[in-house]
Amino acid sequence: MDKAQPMLAPWVVVRIALLAIPFFGAGALVRSMPADFSRPSWSFFAELAGIMAVGTVIVLGAQRFNPLFEFSWQKPHWSESPFTREPLAVLHFGASALIASGLGCLIYGLLSTPRNWAWEIPMSAGIGAWIGVRLLCEPKKARQTKLR
Repeated sequence: MDKAQPMLAPWVVVRIALLAIPFFGAGALVRSMPADFSRPSWSFFAELAGIMAVGTVIVLGAQRFNPLFEFSWQKPHWSESPFTREPLAVLHFGASALIASGLGCLIYGLLSTPRNWAWEIPMSAGIGAWIGVRLLCEPKKARQTKLR
């Protein structure tokens, strides 16, 4: 008998199914954008991603010092439920949804005439938020290494 193939965790399947919604709904977003998204602006992409990363770190980083904030700061994982109240996990899933929407907008925008570059908004915001979550996860990893 062949080796058993590893199955996807149930929450991974749920996450992928939920991320299909913004991916396939991206056409409506592209159609609602004005025609001035006909040229890409790479500087806008980088600026928005940077603003989102810094904003994520500032807003969630400030909550680490709030004594009334009772949530743990566990690194988000795809095998866990997306229906959690953990701030890093919620923001990580939101960033994934923005990236999925950006990918859908990219495909739809490249197939439309004239080409539409509205994908830059959700994609850069999602990448920026994802980077911010990753930056908030790294200090904890460094602290754990120092304790060993």
